[in-house]
Amino acid sequence: MTKEELENLKKKLQDKRNFIIKDKIKTIAKEMTLQSEDMADEGDMASVLTDQEISLSLRTKEFEQLKLIDSSLRRIEEGTYGQCLDCDETIPFARLNSNPAALFCIIHAEEREREAMRFNRKAS
Repeated sequence: MTKEELENLKKKLQDKRNFIIKDKIKTIAKEMTLQSEDMADEGDMASVLTDQEISLSLRTKEFEQLKLIDSSLRRIEEGTYGQCLDCDETIPFARLNSNPAALFCIIHAEEREREAMRFNRKAS
């Protein structure tokens, strides 16, 4: 990967990080606040609480994404960005360009997805 490609990927990561922090996290307080009209009856309250639970679930995913982005930015600074965490092979630029926070080569990413699917089936 060229220095210019690495800088472009770093910028993508930073832009995504800024988007999550500025545009998404700021809405948490607003979404988690109950208004008096939200509590008119038990049905309204249940609906609001369900909406908040969905919102919290989405925010949890965004925080996970933020952790992956921070890990990738740290790896850029350390000089290990673009290496699979499982096998140390170089992750192809095309994969990093489409998913700059990728931590694994496609083979190991697919293995992890299969393991997660097996785990989810067993848990069901």
